[in-house]
Amino acid sequence: MLDLPKAKLSALFQESMGKMEKTFLVFTCIFKWNYINALFSVKVPESSYTVQIGTTVDLECNFPVIDTLRIKDLTITWLWRKSPETDQQEVYVFHNGKEDISKQDSRYKGRATLVKDTLFTGRVVLQISNIRLSDRGTYQCLIGYGGADYRHIDLLVEAPYSTINTKLSTFLTDSGMQERQMECQSQGYPKAEVIWLNEWKDISEKAITSYTVSTDLLHNVTSVLQIKGSENNTYHCIFWNKELQQNTTATFILSDEIDHTLWPNKRGYYGVILAGSLIVTIMLITVGLSQIYGCSTYTSTRGKNPVTVSCRLCAKFPPHQMQKTFGDLCFSLYRNSDKGTFAGDCVAGGTPTTRRKPGANSHDDYAAGIIGQVEADVHCEQRLALEDV
Repeated sequence: MLDLPKAKLSALFQESMGKMEKTFLVFTCIFKWNYINALFSVKVPESSYTVQIGTTVDLECNFPVIDTLRIKDLTITWLWRKSPETDQQEVYVFHNGKEDISKQDSRYKGRATLVKDTLFTGRVVLQISNIRLSDRGTYQCLIGYGGADYRHIDLLVEAPYSTINTKLSTFLTDSGMQERQMECQSQGYPKAEVIWLNEWKDISEKAITSYTVSTDLLHNVTSVLQIKGSENNTYHCIFWNKELQQNTTATFILSDEIDHTLWPNKRGYYGVILAGSLIVTIMLITVGLSQIYGCSTYTSTRGKNPVTVSCRLCAKFPPHQMQKTFGDLCFSLYRNSDKGTFAGDCVAGGTPTTRRKPGANSHDDYAAGIIGQVEADVHCEQRLALEDV
């Protein structure tokens, strides 16, 4: 038996008792913590929410409130993560009775807030407005109020293909065959499959479907089906969202009548032809009238004082008839001088029928009309004598 001095033995005993006291204190703290947490428990009315894009959602968790809420002792933290593999992001913090959004993720600024009125009844409601596809994931509600506890809530966001934009085109191919093209376009989430039915017969393999993703993660889906001929048929374009088990349908009812949209890309061509035809027609009419009612003007200078005489021959009949008769020829005689203007008209047989004198102190002596041979080049020569007063 080891013989130790009493002083040494007393020191070892006190050291052992100190370790036992520390261990006892640790176990006591753990016991009390578990006991307190057993009394303080956070619960959720719904563990999962499904909402549509653009709407507002209220995520809720509850905690026990005895008597009156001591709001300065309350701390609430809402965190979000896209998946278990990603880091948590801060959505909203309410610390010791005050809002603290200094570290709030920028995606939630102005959209995430805490409903304060419900806190006094133990309801913690996080309200997120204008839901985006990027909001989907898992949210953690952590509450500290005497004790501490948390719960998880899953948020699912859907964007149904509720509206289908349709377009029907009819056109001619280079070979002259008539074809029709049906187009369906919509956007949503998740990615949808497009099914084409002809009288409920699946013809999806004949369609061409394209997919693009927008900046807000929506799938933009466009599907085009082209058919030959103009038979009377009914076609269905169906957007099938397998993940959401939802479908939206658009229907095309085709008839064998000629579509007014035929040759849509050739309208300008035929318009040019029509306008050109109209111009040519007007030109032909103008030329014809000029031949029937055309006028030729001739001038001559006579006398000591040169005088210009204009003789205009107007034909009412075609040239070959003009060669036969002068009875329907019209002459207009104009003369310019320093004394005034004299004019003479005759409408039949070359005989003057009207005379007028614009000058007050002048006498007009009208020259006789001499018409030469009326052929391709009609010659008209007039002689005019003017007698000054």
